[in-house]
Amino acid sequence: MSTPEIPISNVLTPRGRRIAQVHARDPRAEGVFWYSVVTTGVYCRPTCPSRKARPEHIRFHETLADARRTGFRPCRRCRPEEPALHEYHRALVEAACAEVSTAGETPTLKALAEAAGISASHFHRLFRRVTGVTPGRYFAAARSTTSTRSWSWSSARVGDVAGYGSGHGRLI
Repeated sequence: MSTPEIPISNVLTPRGRRIAQVHARDPRAEGVFWYSVVTTGVYCRPTCPSRKARPEHIRFHETLADARRTGFRPCRRCRPEEPALHEYHRALVEAACAEVSTAGETPTLKALAEAAGISASHFHRLFRRVTGVTPGRYFAAARSTTSTRSWSWSSARVGDVAGYGSGHGRLI
């Protein structure tokens, strides 16, 4: 005879749920609470990639100000005083998208990555994670949107728009 499964949320106390979120680095806990570790003297985000602290050494804080008042220093890995990493990544991708929309020609992946201050391969992974498409597909869609707008707003021939307005150069 098997025993029925009990949902883990019913078993754990509120503190236990938070400890589980910290150990799982649950992104849903980001901004909901912060925690400090008594033995190291630091306070962190719940998504901090640092080593897992023993539960008896963890103290929870409802706000970042409460965490600051402990007298501990901010963690150097998760940087709880700065915006969350996913917000920073989103800002990098938004800046690249803005540059693509304002540039006459599509900038290269390497140029966009250098402007963001990261490697081209990391930028590619980051762009795909944030937008859901690769930079190449995004740029192609941006070019086709530009050529569609150019064609609908002017009396140019379709061949002109497809060839020059989209950034593809001359079509043969």
